[in-house]
Amino acid sequence: SRQIRDRLDRELNTNISLRVEETESADVFKVSGRGELHLSILMETMRREGYELQVSKPEVLFKYDKDGKKLEPMEIAIIDVPEEFMGSVMEKMGTRKAQMKNMIQSKGGYVRIEFVVPTRGLIGYRNEFLTDTKGNGIINTLFDSYGEYVGEIETRTRGSLVAFETGIAVTYGLYNAQERGILFVEPSEKVYAGQVVGSNSRAEDIDVNVCKRKQATNMRASGSDEALRLSPVKKMSLEEALEFISDDELIEITPLSMRIRKKILEYITLVRLCETFMLDMYVHTCTSYGGVCDNRRCVSYCELGVKKVFVSHCTMNRGRSQSHLLSSVRAGTKSFLYLSSLQCLIYS
Repeated sequence: SRQIRDRLDRELNTNISLRVEETESADVFKVSGRGELHLSILMETMRREGYELQVSKPEVLFKYDKDGKKLEPMEIAIIDVPEEFMGSVMEKMGTRKAQMKNMIQSKGGYVRIEFVVPTRGLIGYRNEFLTDTKGNGIINTLFDSYGEYVGEIETRTRGSLVAFETGIAVTYGLYNAQERGILFVEPSEKVYAGQVVGSNSRAEDIDVNVCKRKQATNMRASGSDEALRLSPVKKMSLEEALEFISDDELIEITPLSMRIRKKILEYITLVRLCETFMLDMYVHTCTSYGGVCDNRRCVSYCELGVKKVFVSHCTMNRGRSQSHLLSSVRAGTKSFLYLSSLQCLIYS
């Protein structure tokens, strides 16, 4: 952390638009810049110089007026898009709390649409915009002013595939996991528990075992030993990873590789933190549910946003699937607030 601090101090001498602030933890720094590209250039430069660091999801800087109202930065987005993709673009911008100000018919079957959108809503949208318009859309943004806070914005509709076991990814485990979504890792690649190995096709996080090997037995069936075919993996750049991660995830940047991981890696760590601090998370015995662990109840509590998530001891002590329980607890991780000073979780 001392070497990273010295490197950031040297960067401040030449990068006048960069701001570095201390936090409660000695090894955590708050770095502010002019957008994702500005910060990603600094991260990539430090990576090539041999530094190793972890980065959280970028956030905008809020302000408060004289009356105490919360203000956030607003941007003007000018989008040129073919008419056939106009509907999907307006739908996506609407979910990101954008307000359409003007629409003009352009030449060549294009439409120019002008929006006023919160900066938070544009984080993670550019790659999605290129996908929706099949590369034919053009988006330009310009800072407008600070406006009134528009509320929560859901910018990510897909969950993560999280590795449940530390080891080496094998084709058999990846083949079973690719049915859930898009993979980020290839066979023979090292993974660890808590690492994000793919993107889920649904909103919730799922724990998968990409290190699972096929049982070596003498029993064989016709057609069962055919070669397993894997879909091409998605290799993300640093900018794409910054747009992809959620609030409970980090980007692990090293000179040789870049990974996405959960802030709390392992299941046992999560349970111990809950048991130690008991912050809005209670541990009940299996007798609470008549001797049967009802994981569906855990999921329902997470989905409803209730602050108390119940973890049953019978699942932990009787050798049942811990990955399913972890998925249930992580069903509401987008509302988890990570406190680095206490090293614990609270459910907000």
